[in-house]
Amino acid sequence: MRLKRLHLAAVAVTVAALAASLTAGPANASSTLTASTAPALVERAELAVGLQDDTVPGATEVLEPGNIAEIAATDETPALSVEVGADQGSNAVYTADALTATSTRFAAVFASSSVGTASWDLGSGTELYTLPDGRVSVGDAEGNLLAGVDAPWAVDATGKAVATHYTVDGTTLTQHLDYTADTVFPVVADPKITSFPGYWTISLNRSESLKAIGTVASCAALFSKSPVPGLRVATVACAVLAAYGTPQLAGGKCLRIHIVGAVPLFATWWPTWPKC
Repeated sequence: MRLKRLHLAAVAVTVAALAASLTAGPANASSTLTASTAPALVERAELAVGLQDDTVPGATEVLEPGNIAEIAATDETPALSVEVGADQGSNAVYTADALTATSTRFAAVFASSSVGTASWDLGSGTELYTLPDGRVSVGDAEGNLLAGVDAPWAVDATGKAVATHYTVDGTTLTQHLDYTADTVFPVVADPKITSFPGYWTISLNRSESLKAIGTVASCAALFSKSPVPGLRVATVACAVLAAYGTPQLAGGKCLRIHIVGAVPLFATWWPTWPKC
């Protein structure tokens, strides 16, 4: 399945505007969620967090747990197959919405507090790495960057943010929701997965990898000497890398850094951990 949609710049809207059209009372909130209502709930949740990239209203696809959505290959990027509801234990309603040829928003809509996780499997051959800033890097065993998962978000029916985070287990990405007594259902949670057509890459040896995740100072000193322009200006990554600690280097792995986008204003960085 190939999903098609154009991408627009995000715009901010007020939570009050969302609440006027979306709020459901706690007594009947769970009855508002069906496969047919899920796409509209996702679109309204996107507005609550300042997103407006659905240019064809109503075209968001609803997927049964176990279904696979594909971020199709381009001339520069490989195809990426994503199985929704990979744990098969969640009764969340899953959707997929292609934003560009290389970017798809996957969402899960929850009817009640009885379910607090949703999962997506990114397929054999992928290696997932959680970052301390909430994102997840998707690579392969050779240290190539396949995709990046944006930091998660989730909102309830009033547009109020719900605390959320990712964990990974093998090739499976799981999003966790931390509800409170004030959470109004349905709740929408959202990973956005993007494959990248090109990026700067620098591979570090064992000694350099240890410096990069050692201290902010040692990391910055290392990157300042890099021949890759992106790393010289993206030393902000050092604060995140220092939070990793040495367990990331277990099993004879080294660090590889990938810089994506226009340096310095619009660049993001993603790590992979191939064998040294």
